[in-house]
Amino acid sequence: MPVYNAIEEVENCIQSIVRATHVPYTLTLVNDGSSRETSRRLDNIASKHPWIRVIDNGSNIGYTRAANVGLAASTAEYIVLLNSDTIVGEDWLSEMLSCIVNHPKAAGVGALSNAASWQSVPSLNDAKGKWRVNALPAGWTVDDYARLVSDLSNRAYPAVPLLNGFCTLFRRSALVAVGFLDEEGFPVGYGEENDLCVRLTKAGYVLHVCDGAYVYHVKSASFGSAKRAEARQGRYGEMRQKHPEVDWKSLQRVLGESIPS
Repeated sequence: MPVYNAIEEVENCIQSIVRATHVPYTLTLVNDGSSRETSRRLDNIASKHPWIRVIDNGSNIGYTRAANVGLAASTAEYIVLLNSDTIVGEDWLSEMLSCIVNHPKAAGVGALSNAASWQSVPSLNDAKGKWRVNALPAGWTVDDYARLVSDLSNRAYPAVPLLNGFCTLFRRSALVAVGFLDEEGFPVGYGEENDLCVRLTKAGYVLHVCDGAYVYHVKSASFGSAKRAEARQGRYGEMRQKHPEVDWKSLQRVLGESIPS
């Protein structure tokens, strides 16, 4: 998990991981040049939980490089790249592991969320046709909604051409085969996950949405919505230049057909 300040959101995320994860794991927090206070609190968390470790980059090297630091530090067969502005739901990791373990060609698995483009539930779009940020029902917790998703899921695990990068479980051997995130082309993110998805599918791997797992997404707590929109601009050109043969509109249509609304 790359971390750049927004410590309250980070602590909420970590607390949810500790509460809702029921399989053995190691949590690596990559401190990407955060403030002294954030760094102090991260170290304090790690001191209380021996399965949590902090890698301090010393300075801000950008999201994509920080994510790769965490990916490279892992030796596990399966690795989750998780945004720090998320809250994981009950049994999230068990559900995602069940999906990838039972699909030998799967390189990546994504969860459902309140705000993750095609992976959003219960609605994809708002009244203006933009991606919806779905609020939890009044009185509901993330765990409540995760249990509902799990109860209603038929575990279809639809195969998709792209996954939203907020929470992805990867097969380590697949990442080693195609390479980690593109640091040069996407130094601050926003497009790096699409590029990786395309490289994985070109290599013959398959991507799936785990329709039994739910992870709440606060949306860019550390980066800010204005900067997020600015960062997204120009990345489409980079993607088209790197993968000129890919019909991105066609991929969007396939996504729409693959994931039930």
